[in-house]
Amino acid sequence: MTVSTSIAGVILAGGQSRRMGQDKAGLSFGHKTLLGHAQQLLADSGCHPVLLCGGRDGALPDRFPGLGPLAGLDSALQQLLSSGVHGLLLVPVDMPLLDTPTLRELVRAGSAVNRVAHYQQHPLPLYCPVTTDMAALCERLLLDDNPRQRALHVFAAQANAVVLAADNASGKLDNINTPEDWQRLLAARKDPS
Repeated sequence: MTVSTSIAGVILAGGQSRRMGQDKAGLSFGHKTLLGHAQQLLADSGCHPVLLCGGRDGALPDRFPGLGPLAGLDSALQQLLSSGVHGLLLVPVDMPLLDTPTLRELVRAGSAVNRVAHYQQHPLPLYCPVTTDMAALCERLLLDDNPRQRALHVFAAQANAVVLAADNASGKLDNINTPEDWQRLLAARKDPS
């Protein structure tokens, strides 16, 4: 099953990579960078267009700079509201083991009931319908005086998200945050035992 062409892919690549010590999006993964890998993954999953959020050339600018992934979701929703796209698939640039079946399962679950969807204990990747209601919820949380409200897990809970078991996605939902994480991933790819 292919994902409908009315699903946009959105890559979050605006983090400052403080723990990594260098820009994660530019790390080489196979024959691509992590950014190129994420772009290819979304395209292979049937997403069109594929957009980039974060403070780099060609990326959607955040309306709420410095407020993390929820601000990236807000930017994407604002960009896509009048585009005819029905949903978006939000992925971080630093989740290199994520695969097409895992993303397609997420899209199927969310789009079947027109609700936000994510995996248990993992706010990303996240499927989100592109609606004015979702955009309004996102903006309301970003404007909240309590910084704890400005989080994807709060957004998902308030959107009554579909939560999928992460059993089949084990390991695929791991973020690469530190040089040690990166070295473990590279070592595991060389020695799959």
